[in-house]
Amino acid sequence: MKSVLNWIKRHFLAILCSMAFATTLFALLAPWLFATRSSSIAFNSETGVIGDTFGIMNPFVAIAAAIITFAAFWAQYQANQEMQKNSNKMQFERQFYEMLKIHCDNVKSLHAESTYKSLESEHPVRKAAEGREYFSCLLEEFNLIYENLRKLEGTIDIFNKTYRIFFFGIDLMANHLKKETVDFFRSFAFQNINKTTWQEHPKLTPIKDSLFIGRIDQLVPYYRHLFLLVKTVVQSDNKLFTYDEKRQFLRILRAQLSSAEQTLLYYNWKSGCGEQWEEDSSKPRGNHFFTDYRMIHNIIPKDCWVFSSDEILQSLLEKNPDYQRLNDEDTLFELI
Repeated sequence: MKSVLNWIKRHFLAILCSMAFATTLFALLAPWLFATRSSSIAFNSETGVIGDTFGIMNPFVAIAAAIITFAAFWAQYQANQEMQKNSNKMQFERQFYEMLKIHCDNVKSLHAESTYKSLESEHPVRKAAEGREYFSCLLEEFNLIYENLRKLEGTIDIFNKTYRIFFFGIDLMANHLKKETVDFFRSFAFQNINKTTWQEHPKLTPIKDSLFIGRIDQLVPYYRHLFLLVKTVVQSDNKLFTYDEKRQFLRILRAQLSSAEQTLLYYNWKSGCGEQWEEDSSKPRGNHFFTDYRMIHNIIPKDCWVFSSDEILQSLLEKNPDYQRLNDEDTLFELI
């Protein structure tokens, strides 16, 4: 029934024109059908054949004219609706690209700079990182915390402890860790001031002076705006944009995200700090930005080595096993 109604809606103007044509044709045949073939109706010699002919045709011509007039108004209405739809689309696209520009500016504003003693120089060397490179430094910091925490604290709840040190800082986590663990991280930079650590971990050098103090101040505004941008696209009017078109907008956005950014975004969600990125499918109108809209589609496995590929897939499928897809080749990840 629904498919029939949709077909009628799509071809309504053609149906009206066909009705008008059929009514006009019937008007031409009406004098012959009624006056010459009916015993109760015949041409009147006093009024004349021509007058009777037009008299019989008039009601049907009027009906055809009414249908054509309605069709004209309908066509104008549809044209106005299409113009309004195109205007709304253009307005949304302008908003999207303005928000995308703000996102890119947010990324460019992320900056870190530190000095370290190089083996090749007597003077301290200064190294900086900004933009996408900054996220590579942050991921290196996360990996460093994870590796040392596993040695100092064991493997129980290691990921959540790691992310909280990374996100909130060692001072806020001090009550949840062993004293020797806290002392190790607090004195890490000082202990390695004259060692080759910075040559072995070049991505750590720009953030050496701010290690383990927490990244909440830099990442919260970044994640907040990124979430708003994705949510704006996903919740845009379905009458304006199809699922495929929304995915295309988010492909453009995702092209701005490095694998390190997407990995840290997954870690943020996995830790529970960013749980709204991917919610349980049983929740009414829950968000499925990782599954239905593939916002971490380009994660490189070596960047997200803390979890195996199977663990990453399983964590998302538990939330949304029947995720939307465009075709059979539309997988959750490109490389996993």
